[in-house]
Amino acid sequence: MSDVFERRPGEDRLEVEISAALAARVHRRARVSVWSGRIALMGALVLAFVATAVIVLEARRGAVPVFGIGLSVLALLAAVAAVVLAGAARSRTRRLLAASAPEGGIVIGLSSEGVHLAHLPLLEWSVVTSVCVADKASRHGRAVTVGLAVTDVGATRARVIDARLTHLVRPFPRSDPRWRRTNDRPGFLTVSLGDLLDDATIDEAIRRLESEATSRGIPFHRVSDARDLVAVLSGG
Repeated sequence: MSDVFERRPGEDRLEVEISAALAARVHRRARVSVWSGRIALMGALVLAFVATAVIVLEARRGAVPVFGIGLSVLALLAAVAAVVLAGAARSRTRRLLAASAPEGGIVIGLSSEGVHLAHLPLLEWSVVTSVCVADKASRHGRAVTVGLAVTDVGATRARVIDARLTHLVRPFPRSDPRWRRTNDRPGFLTVSLGDLLDDATIDEAIRRLESEATSRGIPFHRVSDARDLVAVLSGG
């Protein structure tokens, strides 16, 4: 069998598949965030209009526009809430897109050849220099992110099959010493698992990832915060 994931007959591959129920849950939350953001934005516009009218009226009366200022503050807070909710919706939607999957699909595959992703059918172990897993409890369950350091950002981006997702392969900061010593741009990519998979599937994927990496001498790390991924992967 041959397909976008470059499967081969008899290959011992672990394919971690999105639960359709969890994918639907993420979409549901994204829709709620979108509509909540729209409502907050409309509320902010109404409050801003009313606040302007009140300030003008109070100013004409020679009074300090305390009420109008209060409404202005509420309008500002509503606008901030709208931006936050819109950002949350965008993040959830992009996470599903990056994983493949509006209705369910393969998040990550692991085999003796390399790592298989929906947007990157094969990332050979030979170009992976370090692996790090960030695993942290969140209010919605587990926030789990897999980070993979690669030898050359340009070459890896060229193999991404969806041009919208090339940004997922990012270079390390230019302060990284390797930037100065070679023309290749070392970098990394991440795969988010927490919202898309159940705990048992996540644990199985991490075990297999650690086994494949360590058997090839690739450093494998664990951290509790995804913000530490870049520093660990770059050797900082």
